[in-house]
Amino acid sequence: GCTTRSAATNLASLPQSLVETFGSYDVFVKENKAKLPVLGMLMLDAKSGKRDMGGFDHPGSFSYQIKQQVVKGLTLEVCHSGKLTPDLEKSFVASISALEAAGASVICGDTGFMMWFQSLARQSTKLPVILSSLAVLPSITCSYGAHEQIAVLTADSQLLKPMATLIHDECSVDINDQRFVFVGCEDIPGFQQISAGQHDDAAKMEAGLVAKATKVLEEHPQVRAFLLESTELPRYAKALRKATFRPVFDALNLCDFYIASHLDNPRFGVKDWDDAKQGKRPEFNFGQLVSNATEIVKPVLDTLKVTDIAMQIYETSKQAAVSMLVRSKRAGITLGVIRLDYHYPPAPGDVDHP
Repeated sequence: GCTTRSAATNLASLPQSLVETFGSYDVFVKENKAKLPVLGMLMLDAKSGKRDMGGFDHPGSFSYQIKQQVVKGLTLEVCHSGKLTPDLEKSFVASISALEAAGASVICGDTGFMMWFQSLARQSTKLPVILSSLAVLPSITCSYGAHEQIAVLTADSQLLKPMATLIHDECSVDINDQRFVFVGCEDIPGFQQISAGQHDDAAKMEAGLVAKATKVLEEHPQVRAFLLESTELPRYAKALRKATFRPVFDALNLCDFYIASHLDNPRFGVKDWDDAKQGKRPEFNFGQLVSNATEIVKPVLDTLKVTDIAMQIYETSKQAAVSMLVRSKRAGITLGVIRLDYHYPPAPGDVDHP
């Protein structure tokens, strides 16, 4: 659970950009409560394997709220077959409805093989549906030249081959196009049971995956990025980035992309402009806020059940505000912006304003 002391500690680390936007912690909670996005995840029934941090099906792998719903009767074998019985179809649609009722902003699945049912899912909801990381492939492709390639790592290439027509229809991607290098990882020691969520020797599996990716670059020097098709692979993405010096896309950062579309940027926006025009100033001094954190946060804890609501909102917005900046600086990554030839200073909210 969340204690008053831990809440006070988090309050003290509130980014300055958020402090300037929200004059006090209770205003911060009040104004963000309705904006908190939720990731809705369809889950296999009776999935084997341990759910641990870094796994796509572990809530702790995400920096925002996630609601999970088991689809009764839906097994990995059923997903591999690509076919649902009438009863399973009803269960699948009911699970999507349950996630909608739970406040989901986007629907994903805990295995990429749910891609077989992407069309059914879209017909069952008005929410965006991303049942496979392959959905992002067209966007990645158009950012590179026609002679450059994208390597797609899949846990089992033999299981992916029957999906060729489906992938073409749903993602406008021809897996036989020379721009894509599809690479199966089933021959890596330990990967034989990965589709079932088993990572018995993660260190050996990571080393094998890095070796596989390195070999791909040697054989295909035009590869500019990697896409991890399997939801079991994102836990190894960091090692791949470090070893290949290439961007690595996966189901995790695809979900981040959709969730980010629901988050406000605290550095600028309509509220900031309105307050500036009216000359409004924060009601509370932040220094006093921090020194009196316990007294200020306690009533929020008591009245808003901060464990379930306020701190989740706080952490989500804080991540959106500072996490990308901190992580990109640590990794030495810089965004390059090509500007028009003009001399007036950019304003907050412009893409060329730092």
